[in-house]
Amino acid sequence: MTAAHGSSLTILAISFERYYAICKPLKAGYKCTRMRALIIIKLVWIVAVLVTAPMLVITELSYVEYVDGSIVPVCLNSANNFWHVAYFASLIIIFFCIPFIILVILYGLIVKNLMMDSRVVCSTSEKRHLRQRKQVVFMLATVVVTFFVCLMPFRILVLWIILASQEKVQQLGMETYYNLLYLCRVMLYLNSAINPLLYNAISTKFREGFCRTLGYKNLRRCSSLRPIADLTSTTNGNECLKAKSSVTVAQILMNEI
Repeated sequence: MTAAHGSSLTILAISFERYYAICKPLKAGYKCTRMRALIIIKLVWIVAVLVTAPMLVITELSYVEYVDGSIVPVCLNSANNFWHVAYFASLIIIFFCIPFIILVILYGLIVKNLMMDSRVVCSTSEKRHLRQRKQVVFMLATVVVTFFVCLMPFRILVLWIILASQEKVQQLGMETYYNLLYLCRVMLYLNSAINPLLYNAISTKFREGFCRTLGYKNLRRCSSLRPIADLTSTTNGNECLKAKSSVTVAQILMNEI
């Protein structure tokens, strides 16, 4: 569960960074710093470990009969009192429901900002900017959908187990119960495994960062920021720049993809 909680907090941190980079580019320069990113990464895993620590007390070692009739040791997380139920319910609210609401709001604002025609340079490069905007929107939507599709089955199963009576849980049968549990866990871990693949497949910036991490420091950027003068220059007086900020959305898009 520590990995799941850390994944939820990490995707929130990345989403806020993208919100500032695209919607508030002037603030991103001093808010999204390398030092602050390192601090956030440390805090994310410290919080994830501390929040998951009560599992060590709640979890009990029991011996149950497996489907083949053999007796096997298993670790069970019992929710047999109010505080245990409150703890598991709070985990679902804090690490699933609240992130869902925040991500929907953040990405809604990002998509709205990207689709504002008044913030786009009116020039012959309009088609390229439109394609870049669509790529960013597609990446954001893919990450959000993957996150909640992968985490939802496990959260629903946990919520049902702590709210349903013991008789209803036992009616599932041992084999069905463990099949559901293993399927939900695979989906849960799949989210953490697939996120880097999504970012590297869609985002040039993440691919470059990954290569630099491996030691390829002399990579040529596939996209770079052009001077503002180049973006605002006109040839026949028909091109326009309606963005009020000195850093345009087109620039941010070229840097983020």
